[in-house]
Amino acid sequence: MVRGTLRHTGYCRAWNIFVQLGLTDDSYTFPLSDSTTYFDFFEAFLPGNGDDLKSRLMEFMGSGYETSSIDKILWTGITENAVIPLRGNHSPAFILQDLLERKWKLQPQDRDLVVMQHLFEYTLDGVQMQLSSSLHIEGENNVKTAMGKTVGIPLAISLKNLLLGNCSQKGLLLPVIPALYAPVLKELERDFNIRFEEIETEI
Repeated sequence: MVRGTLRHTGYCRAWNIFVQLGLTDDSYTFPLSDSTTYFDFFEAFLPGNGDDLKSRLMEFMGSGYETSSIDKILWTGITENAVIPLRGNHSPAFILQDLLERKWKLQPQDRDLVVMQHLFEYTLDGVQMQLSSSLHIEGENNVKTAMGKTVGIPLAISLKNLLLGNCSQKGLLLPVIPALYAPVLKELERDFNIRFEEIETEI
């Protein structure tokens, strides 16, 4: 089984910068004062001296590292002199997460996209076959999102079925039992037009 996630070009290379600097570490806390800025926070993890954090960052990552990846880091605002709006001690990962959640927040006109594709190869009666199962859901705005539809609605349907007594299974269960997932898939297709398109071909 291979699972992948669609990312914008350069995302992984840029995220690696956070990792290499230690900003994704959640094992200890970083002390914040009322005046600690993102510049102060970022500089604490960056070797070298001087106010030109971009040059220091490029030196830290090596001359071969893409300028576009460095620019993505700077775009987040993590090198700016804005005061970090958190109080108390938090891990570097938490401080970074708080910044990115606000920076990456969907605007009213933004629409997200969920794309899934499962490819199954198998042999049936001596013939090699492939089954593709694909899903494409686009959000309407920053409230009615594709993620909300594909994650929140199935959970809500499952909870409804549980409260109505339509589920006889008890305890913590994996969603691989037809009695659990079949009614959810049926309602998703019937009421929300959420369904996988399946195509079976001979290889």
